[in-house]
Amino acid sequence: MKRIMKFFWPFLVVIVLAVFAVILGHFRHPSLSSIHTEATVYTEGISVRRTADSSSPVVEKLHTNDKINILSSTSKQYKVRYHSATGWIQKCDLFRINTIGIQNARISTIVNTADKQISVPYLFGGITPTGFDCSGLTQYAYAKIGISLPHSSSKQAQMGISIPLNKILPGDLLFFATGKPRAINHVGLYVGNSLFIAANNEGTSICDLQYPYWKNKIICTKRIVS
Repeated sequence: MKRIMKFFWPFLVVIVLAVFAVILGHFRHPSLSSIHTEATVYTEGISVRRTADSSSPVVEKLHTNDKINILSSTSKQYKVRYHSATGWIQKCDLFRINTIGIQNARISTIVNTADKQISVPYLFGGITPTGFDCSGLTQYAYAKIGISLPHSSSKQAQMGISIPLNKILPGDLLFFATGKPRAINHVGLYVGNSLFIAANNEGTSICDLQYPYWKNKIICTKRIVS
């Protein structure tokens, strides 16, 4: 028996490590540094400050459609580089969603609700503004119009109707596989202009669907509200 165990022991170790890696991959959510370092400014007149202190001197002003490099982040701020200037901006200043063009009042409510959660910290299992995980955020936003979504990205993906990626509209849900095996473990709320709001490791933020990281990991898109 001891000889048999001695022979099979290395194989058992490999199997256990493989299972552990799969579990980590399934629950891992993307961090900012692994997604992208460049962002587009969607708000006019953002102040870039010398330090993270909100009263720090302004070193640069950002304008709509400016391209900036994100160097690092805290729960509420980004450290950015714009041309030769380096400084800090508030996450909630960088990304604000314009819902004026959304005709459906229910969808506008969903998008506005998610938008107000930007910079809320990430919390595994979180379903309130004190902390969200990805499916907790979409569940919270849809609850504002009386729609109950399960607290699971894979289960949310079973709801609604499938929509081709080139036909998505604000309010639709985007589902991703960010780990291995290639199974749905992440969800975001589409808000228009190739942008979506999602609860990632750095907190609730806006992501760009055009970045290769997201384009390569999207599995399906669903429409819950028509």
